[in-house]
Amino acid sequence: MLYQVELLTTIADCDQKLAETAKEKQDLEVKKIQTERKYETAGENTPKIETDIIGTEAEINAIAPAIASLPEGDLKKSYENKLRTLQSKLYTLNLRLANYSTMALLEQAFQINCLERSIVEADALIAAVTARKAQL
Repeated sequence: MLYQVELLTTIADCDQKLAETAKEKQDLEVKKIQTERKYETAGENTPKIETDIIGTEAEINAIAPAIASLPEGDLKKSYENKLRTLQSKLYTLNLRLANYSTMALLEQAFQINCLERSIVEADALIAAVTARKAQL
């Protein structure tokens, strides 16, 4: 993209724009690194989460019927508490799995590409402003 750097009329204007753009570029690079890390760990975490879901579901399926047959008392309350804990764990695992779904991975890949292009544009603006500053 062409930038109308001729609108910058002083070296101070150029310095200000260079500082702003350098800061923005640095922020973009940090965000890109964070997004790349999320993308990389998603592939590593998905199988473990899926395994944990299967194990938790198996525990729930084993405990739930047993609770109905227990007499009222401390043992039944203990199993009911354990069932609630397992259900909560299952809910959390399913939320985590959703964060690593195919759609989430595609969105992260898209964000990485957008950030890369923004960094390229920041470099182009820095080059254009630097050239304008040299003219002044």
